[in-house]
Amino acid sequence: MFRCKRSLAVLCAVLGLGVLALGFSNTPEEEKNIAALKRFYTEVMNKGNMKAIDELVADNFVEHYLPDPSLPPNKAGVTQSMTMFRAAFPDMQITVEDVIAKGDKVWAYT
Repeated sequence: MFRCKRSLAVLCAVLGLGVLALGFSNTPEEEKNIAALKRFYTEVMNKGNMKAIDELVADNFVEHYLPDPSLPPNKAGVTQSMTMFRAAFPDMQITVEDVIAKGDKVWAYT
């Protein structure tokens, strides 16, 4: 029984990868969101360009995880958080390995 379940899981994974290889594509809005996420990593996190946050983060943005709970959960908090990271790790370089977008949500594997 266990062997059958494991084989089924492997088959589903292989079929899933096959579907992705057939040409899954993002909508233009998803592509725009992916570009914004990649630009955030490049400009803000890698180069320390905090001014890019004003262009890339919406005014009504709500952050659900900040490294310091005393920071405000908004655009100002993101700026403060990224400033702290860059001060602690001035040579920080993050590479975006893969990105998934669905609607208005984008996930990055770094």
